[in-house]
Amino acid sequence: NYPATVLKTGIVGTVTYEYVNGEVYFSDTVATGKINSSLTVVPWGCPNPQTPVLAPTTGTMPIGEYTVYTVGVLSTGEESGSSEAVKITLPQGGGITVNVGTLANAALIRIFVTSTNGTVGYLQDSVVPGSTATITSVASSGREYFPEFTIPAPVSNIIKYYRGRIYVVIGAFV
Repeated sequence: NYPATVLKTGIVGTVTYEYVNGEVYFSDTVATGKINSSLTVVPWGCPNPQTPVLAPTTGTMPIGEYTVYTVGVLSTGEESGSSEAVKITLPQGGGITVNVGTLANAALIRIFVTSTNGTVGYLQDSVVPGSTATITSVASSGREYFPEFTIPAPVSNIIKYYRGRIYVVIGAFV
């Protein structure tokens, strides 16, 4: 006989799961989650941040259009998908004030900005949720971020770990 402990109630349908590095990632037909090493059910990943609010300010940035988006980071280092991209056009000598808003469970919010009229975002700053950052110049090198296809893990019917990534299958789609 093994004792049973209820970790989560309200499971709907079949549960699929995958054990990775001491944690169990799971999905039923309506929700996803993670059971950590303390046997606590926690959200699987970080929700996407809200769209940042931008305002022009002074700086040293060249005239042109810039795209800004943000990414939430949990205390474990897990990143969310990105916020919606916001574009701003600046005059010569401009800068950007970025209000990142709040984000439940996030320890940090990373701010990515493209170079002048660019398409690839580069990490410019990391701030606590609910704060504002001022970007006065853009580093066009370093950590790149491509926001395509970055969403929180959806409800799925298969979960598999392969080469450092967790893949989910929904019907015929990976």
